[in-house]
Amino acid sequence: MEHRFPWPADKIWAVMSGGEEAVPMDKLKNVSQCVEVEHRKTDRGFFRKYNWRVDGELPRPLVHIIGKEMLTFVEETEWDLGKAVLKTKVIPHFFTDHITCRITRSYATSGDSETLYLVKGFLEVRLPLIGRLIESTIVHYMIKNNAEYAEKLREFFAIRFGS
Repeated sequence: MEHRFPWPADKIWAVMSGGEEAVPMDKLKNVSQCVEVEHRKTDRGFFRKYNWRVDGELPRPLVHIIGKEMLTFVEETEWDLGKAVLKTKVIPHFFTDHITCRITRSYATSGDSETLYLVKGFLEVRLPLIGRLIESTIVHYMIKNNAEYAEKLREFFAIRFGS
């Protein structure tokens, strides 16, 4: 997924690399809970760990049947400040040996004064019969979250830097 912001990458990365939470993730429509449980400096930047629950847009009867615990996961993100890259591992609370999810987000200069925000992901659900269905459902919501997050980032930067 690719987004372009009309501000220089160095300005955007200076804000993002400071550790400020530009867009609280629990403001996304399908996120009902996102709590930071760890934040520490590393050799390259910093590390953050969050607990998530993503049942905000699901019908309540479905959430009741599936169970809220099945819709929770841990996110571990390493920020490489020198490369303007964030690498994330998503670890579900269930089926941890059957689900692999990694996301890389980067900020790069594009043209004279534009920033390219690039999001790449890998998801694999190794469950017979239902693995592909689960993958497509998760990817659908990840794409939706990414688009919503990018728009909220754009609004944040517009306030910060002017339009």
